Amino acid sequence: MGEASVGPATRHVNDDGARAAALSPLVFLGVELPRRKVIVLGVMLGLFLSAVEATVVGTALPSIVASLRGLELYGGVVTAYLVASTVSVPAWGRLSDLHGRRPFYLLGVAIFLLGSILSGAVPEPSIDAATGDVRSTMPLLIAARALQGLGAGAIMPVGFTMVGDIFDLEERARVQGFLSSVWGLSSVVGPLVGAWIVKHTSWRWCFYLNVPFGLLAALFVGVAWSETREKGHERLRVLPLLLLTGSLGLALVAIGLAQKREATVLAGPAVAGAALVLALVMGAGFVLIERKARTPVFDLGLFRNPMFRAVAIGGPFSGMSMFAAITFTTLFVQGVLGKEPDQAGYTLAFLFFVWMALNFVSPRLALRFGFRPVAVLGAIAVVLGYALLAGAGRETAYSTVAASMVVVGVGMGLTIAPLVIGVQSSVERDRRGAATSLTQFSRSLGGTLGVAVISTVLATGLASEVARLGGERGLSPERARALSRDVDAVVREAAALPEVERGVLRDALASSMRAAFATALGASVIFLLSTFMIPRELPSPGATKPA
Repeated sequence: MGEASVGPATRHVNDDGARAAALSPLVFLGVELPRRKVIVLGVMLGLFLSAVEATVVGTALPSIVASLRGLELYGGVVTAYLVASTVSVPAWGRLSDLHGRRPFYLLGVAIFLLGSILSGAVPEPSIDAATGDVRSTMPLLIAARALQGLGAGAIMPVGFTMVGDIFDLEERARVQGFLSSVWGLSSVVGPLVGAWIVKHTSWRWCFYLNVPFGLLAALFVGVAWSETREKGHERLRVLPLLLLTGSLGLALVAIGLAQKREATVLAGPAVAGAALVLALVMGAGFVLIERKARTPVFDLGLFRNPMFRAVAIGGPFSGMSMFAAITFTTLFVQGVLGKEPDQAGYTLAFLFFVWMALNFVSPRLALRFGFRPVAVLGAIAVVLGYALLAGAGRETAYSTVAASMVVVGVGMGLTIAPLVIGVQSSVERDRRGAATSLTQFSRSLGGTLGVAVISTVLATGLASEVARLGGERGLSPERARALSRDVDAVVREAAALPEVERGVLRDALASSMRAAFATALGASVIFLLSTFMIPRELPSPGATKPA
């Protein structure tokens, strides 16, 4: 395939021009408004979309999956969203560098809202009249979530890049506090709203809730953002994006096939191996094309920057740790500890509230004490939090799980925001969109593959553990096999099951989740090691730019 562009390419002139445009007054409906504040408010609303997506849907996910049937696809609901957002992030960031920030921010919001509406409209499962088999509608939800993820790939990186364009380094640290307040609000309100929605209305409103906030974000940014730019002729090529998407998609297929217990024509070691080999071939093709491209999707020259290099290498393991906590902790609280959805929501609230509180101050701590020591301290906290989870079981107190989320939240709060600011401040402005999006890409890549890997660890152990424990505790082979095929009951109907069967399900899930959390612990240790690569002093913009 050839090249594609979205009209004449544009290149921003410099930071001063962007800041001057942002400082000019905005007159809207006869009222003069401070343009920079309106832009920040629009970006904050966009971030609220992403934060609510993580907190509200994360809280409701066990109930959503149980309603649509198919616990074996639990990770797919998250993975589809992450795959689409991950592979699209570099393209959104690069396109915003070439063609301007506003059109792609607005397009991302529109796609996200369409995916939200379709996610809420997924029909209930149907029952085959002849066989009585339940036909899950989970694939429809997964497809709608992928569309959501495609739009989300633009909202965060382009929004953060806008803030980087109109504020200098000292101002960014201050504005980061306001952006963090969005995460704080969603961290407290989101899980509680998600739990209330599931308990009192329909989980569908977890998705419809996005619509009003998305429309307001688009309005504020669309009206207030003004760009100073000059014409250029760069084009972003389509073939590398297809190779990247295919490589990541096939890698996930290979991981998914690894959890199949029974080999078939379309599922077995040979098929999984072929998918993995093809994924590697497509990935190699992507790298070869990118190295020779005049306008690459990935600006590989950024790896000459030691700050960017350290963050990009550690990003996948940071993302795996982050999304594992968001995705699987609520399942543990409901399925293993037997708590209600609202209490599972409180667990995520602990994580996000602490994350928010430290997000407010961590950029300033990094400016005062250095980016490296703050990041190292945060990574240590993530390791300690997962060390607590990796040993959890049915007898674990809820307070221990809550404490582990607090500690993981401390780690995320000390690392995510300062590292984004550090990368933005160490690269040139015409590469800032690419650098910001690539750091998010590396985190999202880890989250995408990490959730898939952990889901596989969970799925491969869960059904076999149910069958084994059922046999040991006196269940008939037929009933043990039936439970192993209907492990959805661990979150859907566990309270209504006989005590023996309920114990079998929860013990099997506890055993599987210990292995899952141990996998996340390993990723957090590697993230910790990567933080020692962060330079003690930020490189100045342009210092590593190729001649």
